[in-house]
Order: sequence, then C-alpha cells, then structure tokens
Amino acid sequence: MGGNGVGGKKRVLIVGGGPAGATTGRYLARYKKYEIILLQWRLDFDKPCGGGVKYRLFSEFDIPEEPIFKKIDRVKLNFQGEEIEVNLGGPKLALVERRRFDALLRQLAEEEGVKIVEGRVRRVNSHRGKFTLEVERGEERELITGDILVGADGVNSTIRKLLLKERLPMVTTCYGTISTPVEVPTFYFDREVGGSFYSWAFPHPTGGHIGSPSPALFRRFVKEYFSPFHSPVKGYNIPLWNGNISIQKGNLFFVGDAGGQVMPTTFEGIYYAVASGRLLARGLGEGLSYPTLWQNRFLREFKFMKMVEKGLNSRFRYRLLSLFRWHWYQKLVVKIWNKEF
Repeated sequence: MGGNGVGGKKRVLIVGGGPAGATTGRYLARYKKYEIILLQWRLDFDKPCGGGVKYRLFSEFDIPEEPIFKKIDRVKLNFQGEEIEVNLGGPKLALVERRRFDALLRQLAEEEGVKIVEGRVRRVNSHRGKFTLEVERGEERELITGDILVGADGVNSTIRKLLLKERLPMVTTCYGTISTPVEVPTFYFDREVGGSFYSWAFPHPTGGHIGSPSPALFRRFVKEYFSPFHSPVKGYNIPLWNGNISIQKGNLFFVGDAGGQVMPTTFEGIYYAVASGRLLARGLGEGLSYPTLWQNRFLREFKFMKMVEKGLNSRFRYRLLSLFRWHWYQKLVVKIWNKEF
C-alpha cells in the first residue's frame, strides 16, 4: 500500500480504530477529499473500560443504540460512611459494551468509504512530508505510506512515542469484574480506597465492573467492599489532561486518549474522543485549525474540571462532596455536566 492515494487524493492514515479514530474517519470521508485507511491492531479488541458515556452522544452523532446495555438515571457518591444518591433527572448516562460499540463505529466509518486494515504498527518514518508505517499483519510486514497521519492509538500511543519521543501523563488503574450485580454506578471517594481520585463500581453484563486508581488502592477497596474477590485483576492507563499536550505537529494529529482528551475529575473519555474526532475531521475537511476548533469547543470546560479536580484533592474534599446532599446543587451540577444551559 505504498505510494499516493487513489485518484490523486491525499491519503490519510488513522492509527487506532476506537471511538476517536473511527469517528475521525467516518466524518472525514464525507468530504470526499481523501483516501482514508484506518489501522486497528485487533478488530476483536475489547478495551478495558467502564463503558460510561453521555446518553446524548447517540442522538448528537447519529449512532444506533444497540451497544447500550443499561441506561442510568442516578449515581451514588460514597464517602466517610455516607452514601448520597444523585438524581440525574432521567437517563443521562449510558453504559455500553466496548467491543460492540467500537465495532459499530468502525462499521459506520466503513460505510462512508473508510478502508479498515487489521495490523499493528511497528515502525514509523517521516520524510519529505510523507509518513511510512511498517505494519505487522500476521506473519508478514507491510509498508503503508500516507500524506497525513492521525494518532488515535490510545494513551500509550505508539505514534506519539516514535515520532515525538514523548509519553502522556497518566494514572495506572486496576480493575476486575464481579458476579454480584451492581445496579447503580457508585463512586468511592474515601482517600483510603480512592486516593487522589476515586474507586468505582459500575453495572456490567457479568454483574459489576470495579476499579481503583492504583494496585494498592484496589486491594484495599476490594477488602473493604467486595471481599472475597477471586476474579483476575487487570490494569490500564488513563491520560491526565493538561493544557500542554500537543495534538498537532504539521500533518501529524492526535485525537482521543492519544491526545490526552479525557475529562479531568470524571475521567470520561468516550464522548470526548467521538466529539474530538469530528472536530479533527472538520479541520482537515475545511482547512481549519484543529487545535483552535478543539480549544474553542472544550478548553474552558476542561480547565474548569481541572479546577474541580484540584479542589477534590484539597482539604475541602469532603465538604465539596457533602454539597450533593442538596437537591438544587445536584440539579446544577448535572446541568453543567450535561451542558443543558
């Protein structure tokens, strides 16, 4: 697949077929200006994730609801022996099965004309305005050349490491599943089990999905709330956003987790990956600055939530959480979170 794009079109290589990469390809294909190749390491990959996403994503981005296994109208906050139920005012949160959800987004991209290639990028070279990827496909390796490269390959982005020689700031979480059903998503804020962030228990098709922001915290969390626990424990990284993360360098772009685009405090990634993918497609399709589009749409929101995160890491942590006892405060926070103003 070396050489130029079909029919003289520029070729866009998207590495990563999750929500960010698939959405970038789906919307960019509508401009009919590029040949688009999306590379996904494994098409059956099931990303470790709680699967929570704003329910409005499905109408906002015209995505079928089939991957949703539960709609959520309330969550719980657990701290200092107290559990506060927060009413979301209707189904504002959806839980999805990630393997089905990601596959659906790739299908939507393919229907728009994106070519899906299963393979793992091993090397990247940038020379005279062209990008060449060495892609491992089974027992063989293939060179694929393009004019524009999009890194949508997650928090441990191979593209970022190979071309920019940098890694994102991140936190390593531990998670596992339980057979006991979890009906309501619950966030555990006691520092002994949540550290600087929180531990969680989410509904899951097998019963429940539980996790913590470090191995030590996970052990304490399980001992306190879910003992005995016999399931395998796995880990994955979540990017920690800050305003210094590069999302463009020339014809090299980053989107989703690879761009650090995970909301501070809540650690929501899916909605912002999809939304950022559409912004990148618009930037490429209309000749606009992708960083400017992203900043105009999200920078104020991300900065505000970073301030909230700092507040929750201060000595006022439990005072801030106790405000959720007031129903008017719950309604206000839900409106801000769901952008209902």
